[in-house]
Amino acid sequence: MPEIERSERAELATRCKRYFRNLILNFDWEDRSLIIKGPSFSHLDIDHELLDFAETFGCERSISGVSQFHMELGGYDLSFEDSWSGFYIAKRARIESGNRLTILHFDAHVDIMPAPLWRDSGSLRSLIDGQRFSVLRTDCWQRAIENGTVGIGNFFTPFFHDLSSFTVMHVTSVPTEGVKTYRATPSTSESSDLRGIQQISVEMQKARSGDDPYTYARSNDLQWLLDVSPSQELIGHIDLDYFVNYFDGRSKDQLDKNFSLDSAFRSIDRIADTLSRSGVYVSRWILATSPGFCPARAWNQLINRFASAMEA
Repeated sequence: MPEIERSERAELATRCKRYFRNLILNFDWEDRSLIIKGPSFSHLDIDHELLDFAETFGCERSISGVSQFHMELGGYDLSFEDSWSGFYIAKRARIESGNRLTILHFDAHVDIMPAPLWRDSGSLRSLIDGQRFSVLRTDCWQRAIENGTVGIGNFFTPFFHDLSSFTVMHVTSVPTEGVKTYRATPSTSESSDLRGIQQISVEMQKARSGDDPYTYARSNDLQWLLDVSPSQELIGHIDLDYFVNYFDGRSKDQLDKNFSLDSAFRSIDRIADTLSRSGVYVSRWILATSPGFCPARAWNQLINRFASAMEA
């Protein structure tokens, strides 16, 4: 890092935080160095009821407990933070080795941001701890989640770099005209402020052929996406902020305790009905509750409604 004038430090710090999202950064201006301390959980301070309702799931009553909570249940895998969705997708990828992995992704966000990994002699390696990372190894995921190498906004990104084919079919809550389909090209992201530092990213290009190994498609209409899916066997991923994104990771007035989930329930019922008529097979559901985005007060009701709808 070049010598930095005091007047430029705040601006440089802001640019570095935009480059390394959701991470705690320490700057040593005298030594002209940057140290990544680990994942930032500032979004977990937003919902004042978070720990009360997280505890009802058997979670340790702490921010650390919330960030690490994940469990396998009979009908689905469950976590609070979305980073653990990558952990469970990795488990399914091992089971379905050799098949084109296609994710049906219900979320208010894309989750394909750059990740602090770089390619070294054909393998991915973490910029944070220097360890090799494989998307098919759950021990790699656990370590990477704990140190911030993968997080809530980039857990899909490594799959585009480490699998022979990968598709994300994103059901968004934002209205779209038809289906927007992209060739998702594994790429790298560089910072002009950090010499020689690259992290993996995914470049989206609208033009694609039918045999592109990496694709991303987006629509607010589930049936439209199913009609263009490259596979009839999918892994279903649901982030509860798809149904209720009240906080959106930002400070906001606390939730009215009498708020209604009627609209969210109708959306869940429509999803179940569309899937039952489509002939598509969802091999496994992976749910993330999205603390700091979806109110913790709503989690149990949304999960129970979803589980009941899928069993009907």
